[in-house]
Amino acid sequence: MPSSHCIFAVPSNRLYRLVALSLLLTLGIGALFARVVWQMQDERWAATRRVNASLAQVLAHSLGRGLDAYDLSLKGLIQGLDDQAIMGLPAAQRQRALFDQSMGLTDTAGMLVLDSHGDVVLDSTSVEPRRANLADRDYFQVFAQGRHQGLYFGAPVLSRLTGRYLLPMARARHHADGRFAGVVVGGLRLEYFNNLFSVVDLGPQSGITLFLADGTVVSRYPSQDAEIGKSIAGSEDLRRIQAERSGSFISADAIDKVERFDTFRHVGAYPLILSVAQSKASVTQAWQRSAWVLGGFAALLMLAALALAALFVRELRRRQH
Repeated sequence: MPSSHCIFAVPSNRLYRLVALSLLLTLGIGALFARVVWQMQDERWAATRRVNASLAQVLAHSLGRGLDAYDLSLKGLIQGLDDQAIMGLPAAQRQRALFDQSMGLTDTAGMLVLDSHGDVVLDSTSVEPRRANLADRDYFQVFAQGRHQGLYFGAPVLSRLTGRYLLPMARARHHADGRFAGVVVGGLRLEYFNNLFSVVDLGPQSGITLFLADGTVVSRYPSQDAEIGKSIAGSEDLRRIQAERSGSFISADAIDKVERFDTFRHVGAYPLILSVAQSKASVTQAWQRSAWVLGGFAALLMLAALALAALFVRELRRRQH
């Protein structure tokens, strides 16, 4: 009768197969966890893209409605100026009739009527107009020189009358024979945009930027007055944004060079672009934590599989001998 240790005898080639099998099992565990982590990353970016796109759409829609209301008031003011019955009223009544539509608008800098020389002749804030000449402003120059028709958005500017930053919106006035009669101009204080954007928290080094179609920064939230009026004209980011109505991309910011996930959208038919920019680090932070946890767990499993395989082979060899 053969000795009992022969029952456990295992050929060397079979031991090699067992070792190879354990290595394959270990690699399979690693590949499985790597695939899970990769899918988590893709899902994180996809979720961020969906959320930021929806956020940009909601903000652009809300902003567009505010601009629609303000432009409607500018049009109403021009119609009132052309109405002889209104212009023939006593000053106080004329004031109410001309500027009644704009009184319900919040975060506005008021409305002014400028004559063909740029002098303020009517003022929504008082019956006696504030004295100023604004002929040097871009919104007056484009109309005086006949270079623009319809609603015009001027560059964000520090108001001479209020001392606060505002975004000018202007329309031209013309006499019955077509001659330039002046400009009606109003403005939204930049606090209006900051208040609108303040409900959003995108994480550190993230924020929302509103800029004109030519790349001029109008508002940047969290508020950074030093960047108002800066331009990203000529940058690759602006060319991409100008070519599409909406979209997303990752790039280093043209102003502060921080890498961000940028989701942009044009604001209705206005020459304004809204950018919801979330720092790449804030997007990947949660994923990286999960990846480290899963990676550590996978490493433990792989080491455990290798250790068990080594113990199994050693035991088989011990019994074989």
